[in-house]
Amino acid sequence: MNSRCPRGPGGDHWGGHPRLTDSGGKHGRIIREVGKALKPFLPEGYDLEGNLGVDRAPGSDDFSVPDLFVAPHHVLDTWETEIPPIEVIFTAEVVSRSSQNTDWTSKRKQYAQSGTPLYLLVGPLAEEIVLFSDPVGGVYRAQHTVPWGDKLQLPEPLPALVDSSRFPSLEGRPRP
Repeated sequence: MNSRCPRGPGGDHWGGHPRLTDSGGKHGRIIREVGKALKPFLPEGYDLEGNLGVDRAPGSDDFSVPDLFVAPHHVLDTWETEIPPIEVIFTAEVVSRSSQNTDWTSKRKQYAQSGTPLYLLVGPLAEEIVLFSDPVGGVYRAQHTVPWGDKLQLPEPLPALVDSSRFPSLEGRPRP
């Protein structure tokens, strides 16, 4: 991998190629709001992260860097650049024009195949928040969508209430 490839919220890596992602401004504010909603509901021994890669499969050289995810402290306490996917219980992505296909298709498939219980997609372009849950056989069996500005109750293992009215205004956002 190119050593200049940005990591964490500023970059991503798919198929051996770096891919820049949006990380500041309203994108970053949305992620911080989701994190604030999750923090009080984190299971004992778990924490929020956004600067490590999550392997696409155990032992894989290919990984993604979610905007935000939840995993156990002992897994996050590493010098490695990515962690095993089986340890992640929640991932969140803020969808931008450049990440629409990746977030809606590739990452949803990756997270479902790895058994990540909850995948939250925040879609300013589509004006909606979508939760995928109950992964079985490599696909999410449940999907719950709310319009931008509404609240979304997450189920176990992270029963937080995500209030998208606390997200930045959609005024002036780019169009798909």
